[in-house]
Amino acid sequence: MESQIDRIQQALEETLPLLRSLVFQNETEFICIGAVAIVILLYVVLIPSPVKIIHSPNTVLIASRDKKGRSSRIPLATLLYNKCPSLAKGRFWPTPWLPFGDMQTIYAGLISKFPEMRADYDRQLMDMPDGGLVAVDWAPKDHKSMPATTPILIILHGLAGGSRETYICDLVPYALKSGYKVAALNYRGCGGVEITTPQLYSGSFTEDIRLMTQFIAKKYPMAPLVGIGFSLGANIMMKAIGEDSEESPLIGCVSIANPYDLHLGLTLLHSTWFGKNVYSKIMTSSLIGVFKKHRNTFEKNSSHPQYIEPIDSSQIMKAKFLPEFDEAVTRRVFGYRTVSEYYRMGSSAQYLPDVAIPTLLLSDVNDPIAVSGSIPLADVLGNPYIILATTQRGGHIGWFEGLFFPKRWFPKPVMEFVKALIDAHESLPPHQKHLFATAKIPARKNHIHHGKHATIFRHQKREDEKHAPMPSTPSHTAPSKPTVKIAASQIIGNNTVKLSQKVRPAYFGILSFVQQFIGYGRVLEGKTVETLMARRFFFIVMATCAYLWRKKGRYTSFTKAVGVASGRKLVQ
Repeated sequence: MESQIDRIQQALEETLPLLRSLVFQNETEFICIGAVAIVILLYVVLIPSPVKIIHSPNTVLIASRDKKGRSSRIPLATLLYNKCPSLAKGRFWPTPWLPFGDMQTIYAGLISKFPEMRADYDRQLMDMPDGGLVAVDWAPKDHKSMPATTPILIILHGLAGGSRETYICDLVPYALKSGYKVAALNYRGCGGVEITTPQLYSGSFTEDIRLMTQFIAKKYPMAPLVGIGFSLGANIMMKAIGEDSEESPLIGCVSIANPYDLHLGLTLLHSTWFGKNVYSKIMTSSLIGVFKKHRNTFEKNSSHPQYIEPIDSSQIMKAKFLPEFDEAVTRRVFGYRTVSEYYRMGSSAQYLPDVAIPTLLLSDVNDPIAVSGSIPLADVLGNPYIILATTQRGGHIGWFEGLFFPKRWFPKPVMEFVKALIDAHESLPPHQKHLFATAKIPARKNHIHHGKHATIFRHQKREDEKHAPMPSTPSHTAPSKPTVKIAASQIIGNNTVKLSQKVRPAYFGILSFVQQFIGYGRVLEGKTVETLMARRFFFIVMATCAYLWRKKGRYTSFTKAVGVASGRKLVQ
């Protein structure tokens, strides 16, 4: 046995030099090619992420008809496996130089100001019953000339964003290519929408989204509607769908990078130094930037009768982390007694058992913002209408693929799922469309909701009050007067409890000084969350390089001094 091994080793020693001489000109080239081959092999073996599908054993039955008019009912999971190859058999291949979730998230911030395509929208402003203003951006611009039965995708943006975020602009072309309409919604104060009442949006307030969806459903009663939400928009959408349950006007929904549990997610986010001092601070700065644009409106109504407590602009501007901003603004404006109560009642996870339309949840387990620990797996397994798809290394709404010009991966699987639902729905005759999705075991709504938590402002416009002009001047369309239920909230004094903060290390003061020295302490207006994250990461790297360079200079000076003192000549 040993003799055979020796002969094999001897043969390899004789063959490799010959192979190198025939294929490679020198040994250095052989080593470089070998190293590249090893890197490619490691990437192919370790980096690609298969899509993991989780769902109930008995998913809802989807009715459809084939071209010959034969009716059939197949489980939602079977429909996904048959019609969505990017989810059923696909893999997410991260960009080789963006192999981790944080890197994907930072890159999303770097390209957020340079999108490949800016959607060309037709803006429609809508008045809310309380005097608030929201906007619906329609695509394509000639959407009015399209048939009334054209499917419509209702898209909700994330925190402090708008309809022109890159992740939305990356999805819109796929929808237009499929022949669908797009209705991208903009919350109050977002996407260039002015604040006309002293109220921003929040993760728990679903009434605006509900009214906009109802308005679109009434305007196009023959068109199937599918909702798509991103990040905080996904949380708001899923909460609204759970509240409406079987009364939802949507035929399906896709939730992308949903935080699900705001309380648990924020706790996990603040459990790491990078999550607390980078992501949380960046998102807080973004919210302060939105507030600062409409500061005058809030200062005129700092003690509005609908507020549970007065708001203080100076306290808001000093907020560094999300809980501090929500304590100073959100929970006071929307009538919550504590920040924890707002996070608990605003979380969409508790409404997942009540979802009664086919729904796809797309999340990444390496998402540094919508942390995977908050994904409600038990609720997914218990609801036959929901399918969860997870990947790795995609970051927060990143999912970039490609070597030189990375493109997002998620639009393709999302549109495959949307198209499968719409095709099945459109194949049914009008009198059978209400039987589109039926569960083998009907869902029983055991979860008790104490009313819809909605704060409606009866804002009276004064003659001396001047509002800024609107960003666009299309027709001002007001929806029909809906019935809005206001939840009664009991006020029990000021029970605010500040979250415990860890003792800051000594180097934190140096880092803060460097941040102020480079000008990052100012609130950056008009920047997306991803851009601010990328800037902070860049500043941290530059500060670290400057510190190491200065340390190296001190070490060199010390060495020279020691050499002179000892009478030795230093070699430069």
